[in-house]
Amino acid sequence: KFNIGRKSPVSKSTIRKILQNYGMNGRIGCKKPLLRKVNIAKRLIFSQKHVMWTKAQWSKVLFTDESKFCLFGSNSRVF
Repeated sequence: KFNIGRKSPVSKSTIRKILQNYGMNGRIGCKKPLLRKVNIAKRLIFSQKHVMWTKAQWSKVLFTDESKFCLFGSNSRVF
């Protein structure tokens, strides 16, 4: 999609090299978050505090997710 409407197309390897020159090296992301004992304890405390919340209370919470976008296909590499 990047090359649509361009006079001279740019290859994937060229884009990869430019990103590497700026210190943006692709990595394969973790399959699950790495949790420390402190984080596990905080999650437990949070869940115990909020277990009795009503639907009305939860409706005021904004849930966000991370977004993933693929530059070079879906090989699990992230930038």
